[in-house]
Amino acid sequence: LIFRSWQAGRVKPPNATMMKTYLRFELRSTFGVICSPTCNAVYDSRASRIICGCLENVKVWNPSQGASVTTLLDDDQDVRFGNLPTVTTLSRAPTPGQKNKSSHTVVAAGYSDGSLKLWDIDAKTAKVTFSGHRSQITSISFNANGSLMASGSNDTEIVIWDPLAESGVCRLQGHKAPVTDLCFVTSSSSTSDSKEDILISTSKDATVKVWNVAQQFCVQTVLGFTTEVTSLSYLPSLRKLAISASDFTIRLYEVNSTYDSKAGNAAVLTQVGQIKKQSKQRVSHVQFESSGLLLCVSKDKMIEVFKIRSDKEVEKRRKRREKRRREKEKTKTGSRMITSGSEEKTQLSKEDLWDLHFHRLLPIRTTSKVRSATFSDVGTGREVISTRSKVDVLVTTLNNQLQVYTLDVAKSSVSTSQVSRGDHASRTRALHQQGHRGGIRSISLSSDDEMILTTSSSQAKVWNRRSGQCIRTLDTGYGLCGMFLPGNRHALVGTKTGCLELYDLTSCVLLENIKAHEGCVWSLFPSYDKTGLVTGGSDKTVKFWEYEQPESKSSSVGLVLSRQVTVVDEVLCVCFSSNGKYIAVGLLDSTVKVFFADTLKFYLSLYGHKLPVMCIDISSDSTLLASGGADKDLKIWGMDFGDCHKSFFAHDQEVTAVRFCPNTHYLFTCGKDKKIKFWDADKFQQVMVLNGHYAEVWSLAVGVEGNVMVSASNDRSVRVWEQTDEMVFVHLEQRRELEGKLDEEKVATAAKPGRVEGDGMGEELDSAPVATGTDNKSLMAAERLMEAMEVVKLEQERWDKYNAAVSASENFIAENQGEDGEEKYRPGLHNLFEKPKKAEDIPEPGPNPVLGNKSPAEYIFAELKRIPAAARTDALAALPFKYASMLIAHSKTFLEEKVGIEAAVQTTLYLANRHRDQLLQSREMTEVLAEFRTISRSLVRSQRDIVGENIAGLRHHLRSLESKKNRSFFNAQRSGTKREPLFVIDRKGEKKQRT
Repeated sequence: LIFRSWQAGRVKPPNATMMKTYLRFELRSTFGVICSPTCNAVYDSRASRIICGCLENVKVWNPSQGASVTTLLDDDQDVRFGNLPTVTTLSRAPTPGQKNKSSHTVVAAGYSDGSLKLWDIDAKTAKVTFSGHRSQITSISFNANGSLMASGSNDTEIVIWDPLAESGVCRLQGHKAPVTDLCFVTSSSSTSDSKEDILISTSKDATVKVWNVAQQFCVQTVLGFTTEVTSLSYLPSLRKLAISASDFTIRLYEVNSTYDSKAGNAAVLTQVGQIKKQSKQRVSHVQFESSGLLLCVSKDKMIEVFKIRSDKEVEKRRKRREKRRREKEKTKTGSRMITSGSEEKTQLSKEDLWDLHFHRLLPIRTTSKVRSATFSDVGTGREVISTRSKVDVLVTTLNNQLQVYTLDVAKSSVSTSQVSRGDHASRTRALHQQGHRGGIRSISLSSDDEMILTTSSSQAKVWNRRSGQCIRTLDTGYGLCGMFLPGNRHALVGTKTGCLELYDLTSCVLLENIKAHEGCVWSLFPSYDKTGLVTGGSDKTVKFWEYEQPESKSSSVGLVLSRQVTVVDEVLCVCFSSNGKYIAVGLLDSTVKVFFADTLKFYLSLYGHKLPVMCIDISSDSTLLASGGADKDLKIWGMDFGDCHKSFFAHDQEVTAVRFCPNTHYLFTCGKDKKIKFWDADKFQQVMVLNGHYAEVWSLAVGVEGNVMVSASNDRSVRVWEQTDEMVFVHLEQRRELEGKLDEEKVATAAKPGRVEGDGMGEELDSAPVATGTDNKSLMAAERLMEAMEVVKLEQERWDKYNAAVSASENFIAENQGEDGEEKYRPGLHNLFEKPKKAEDIPEPGPNPVLGNKSPAEYIFAELKRIPAAARTDALAALPFKYASMLIAHSKTFLEEKVGIEAAVQTTLYLANRHRDQLLQSREMTEVLAEFRTISRSLVRSQRDIVGENIAGLRHHLRSLESKKNRSFFNAQRSGTKREPLFVIDRKGEKKQRT
């Protein structure tokens, strides 16, 4: 009936008032970045693979094959409403004494939002995520056995984490500026056989602090630095610590191995050496090698190498140098005896003694500026000085390269005159083909959407869109634009010098170099009939070129100039209409000129932009023209009369590219604000925002069918976006975008994490002494926990009503029951209407489908266990007091039903400490806590007895095995603990040493 009425014109069609929907574009792949300039690189445990940060991803490279092995990225992370945090630092977890080559490599990655992830490289999964900082992570360090992890951040705080328990241990505050580096050292107690973990931190506040991790306080502050302290490295075999600062000086400290916090003896660090480095750039990183080599990385193309001498070598050289001075003094005075004044002259000064600890070797000179450098055996747990003559050095550069240098220690130790330059250090491997050296300026797709052409300051690269592999590299000039020629066998690049460079992609040979314009070639665009192309340059000319078959057999295609037109200002962009009728030109004078393509007669002049027009495009039906300018505006023009249909404030910075989707009026724009936006030119509305790039987006290209879009950015990345079947509703997209901004503001304005006891500041605690943070995941976990408690509350109310009805029925029957057991009812109104139900007649509540087969306690405990251990404290911190008290009551139920004893005790202790004042004012909660204490003590005692019994059984089994095999199964040096000698008990009950 509705359909017939619509056909008759009496009603509107059913979908006339329906909201228009679109299909979502999602990020499918990212390539082009070998290593980020903001992150370091590390080896895996077998030194066969290289792990580095590539913007938001962690990539694993095989240097032998020169290819990426795997890319690590969380599946939970969504890039729809904001960029993902970038990787800022990497640190490999130690594997002391591990000889098993099948052991997994665990790498800790710090991110720009203050989070940390522990990645299992072989399993390709994130084992745990920590969130405790408010700004980007600058340094991560593990202790010797990997049981503790420390992280430093730009928020001036240090957080100690327990990777096994997946929780924070404490927060150390004391620095007044961002923390730059961290390092764990081990000290042996003079009063016992135990060992203590000491943490040493450097900061931009020009101080070095030494922390006692067990007691959580600062035991020493090293002053004397006039500039910010940048890095440190520890050599366990010599107990030496190297510290670098921005004053071009490397200081060497000796670590006190017998420091005892209880005895309060000498300081932990004592300076023993100092040397000035050759480079005048600030030091970014220092790194020790097990043989005593020290790398010093500066912000230039040179890596200085030093050899740290042992105390015996220093003493030997001191005596030799003093002997030489005495001989010189004897020669000067001409006497055989040395007076007391001359004896003082022969003694070395403090600066000379400090220089003796360093032996300067020949530096490693790289091809570009260095970001970081590391040895291949760092973090392997070796404490014996290596005697290898050659070592491998992994170098990451600021221009997107990974290089491996082999350093010949013997040749580096001789003087410069005895060895040729570069002979002591050779570059054995390099990863540079899979990325550009600089930002990408233009991108284009082949006619079949299978290949991508990108140009940069010195190279043009051809990529496979599906695999992301670079298949061709062309050494070009500064490429500002590029395109594939018909057939996809040739590529044309327009350069900054005004040349058109034509390349054969089969042989990567330059076929022709044409001087097309006097200035820059800003734009290339193919003709509508694919027989030529048009170029626009800064010499105020638009030139038309045609393809020809050259006479020489060396090339299969050539270009010939057919005609040109001169305009009033520099040409920034050109575009043909699909019907071949018009050609549009964007000029530096903020106008768009439209000419007839056949006669080149002037047709329209489009005024409206306030700054130069940087990009234009015409729709497939040749009815709309879109233009973007440096004034951040996107304008939609009609091609019939040149009127402006709509003007948008499109981006926060300049609009750099605009492209229509084929056969539609949908278009994409990108800008210097790092965003890509999708628009509907008919509805005049923004559909969605595509986030992902971390620098200016210079160019984009749309596939032939409109279901593929590729973009290129100044962050050196190429991103492929594909259309999915998921529908997009504009009003929901706007709402989600607004909610994302509100969540970011909520997290940014969240309460500052509390201090911890013993942080060296002498102030009272602001909150519980734990390392906590606040993020979206913890807030969502807290909301799920509150919903679970509400479900259990409703379930309990349902059962309370049933129990009350049963109890009321039993009481009524008991009151009205006679002596013979028969029911006698008193006269009343209820006898006139309804006989009261018996208890067995009252229906019992059915099972709750939300709870399933679980009891209320098991349901809440399951929801609590869903929260990762690292985020559990953060989720509990976000609970209001109402739900915190409910969870404490449920924790008592956990203990009564013996469900999750450990989790119940930890949860109650944290909530009781956090809401202490409010709990003390509530008599009901005080009684609940008293009952909880009684039950928990007995259960914890029984658990402790079980653990003790198991340990005793294991020790007995170990001793029986050692007595049968006559050998020790666990090496004391390997485990770092002192084993008790084996003994036997004779008949008299005395303990004797076992032979």
